[in-house]
Amino acid sequence: MKTLVMRALSLGFLLSGVVVLATQQAKEPPLEKPVKLAEGVWIRQSNDIGKFGCNIGWIEFSDFVVVIDTAFPLGAEEALKHIKETTKGKPIKYAIVTHYHADHSFGTGAFAKEGATIVAHENARIEYLSKNVEKYTAAAKTDEAHARYLPYAPNLTFTDQFILDDGKRRAEVRYFGHAHTTGCIFTWLPKEKVVFTGDACVNGPFNYMGDSDSKSWIEVLAKVEALGAEQVGPGHSAPGKADVVKTQKQYFVELREQVGKLVKEGKTLDEVRKAVDIPMWKAWTGEQKMSLENINHVFKELSK
Repeated sequence: MKTLVMRALSLGFLLSGVVVLATQQAKEPPLEKPVKLAEGVWIRQSNDIGKFGCNIGWIEFSDFVVVIDTAFPLGAEEALKHIKETTKGKPIKYAIVTHYHADHSFGTGAFAKEGATIVAHENARIEYLSKNVEKYTAAAKTDEAHARYLPYAPNLTFTDQFILDDGKRRAEVRYFGHAHTTGCIFTWLPKEKVVFTGDACVNGPFNYMGDSDSKSWIEVLAKVEALGAEQVGPGHSAPGKADVVKTQKQYFVELREQVGKLVKEGKTLDEVRKAVDIPMWKAWTGEQKMSLENINHVFKELSK
């Protein structure tokens, strides 16, 4: 269907899309306490991507709860405790998967067991089925948390937007194009001016570009900026204000500009890797060296 509108009344494997910073994890507790972004809108930050997974958000409606991202099974189980506590046990009706990567989608089984419908963009379901089922099954052989559930693909998909509105709160789940993956989606709360971004916008050195189109990603972030969010719930690291989206976009703009200029000058990949330097990225992430993987990806895009 083109647009689905619902007026709601009633680890022996490499994680795609993850960069783990051991130094950061050594300094911070694995899980932060939930942060209230607005009345009835929460996010629980994870600093342990390998074990618990991504940040998880949740939105309280009159009679039910909507969850943003499902992390790994252990992260899902941990989040469920906080969700039930902050919403006084309201049923979880939907769990929205922002994209197919394992650290965002492997906890779907835990939420499905709670009775939630798993929502994703149609591309994310295709990618989950083709790339995740085998990996999940392998993980379940050695990990007790994974073994408690079966791999559970999104069972409700959409093309452009999925809207929830109970008359008091409205959530617009929007697709703007190819970004971090082909199926990245954003959950926008127009009244509260809060947006949940998944890994299409992170807050620090967590960008994985292997499934991305950097040019389209910049265009997608411009559309997210235009929403006018005041609070941003990113896929990884701390929630922030509107400047988080602006900073994320600026990094990709400067990365493409520098790599593009060097490609036009006929520089080799090795020369480009040595030359690219983006001070704002270093200041934002706290890193001293540029991400060579991201430089490699953009070089490949621009040197075709």
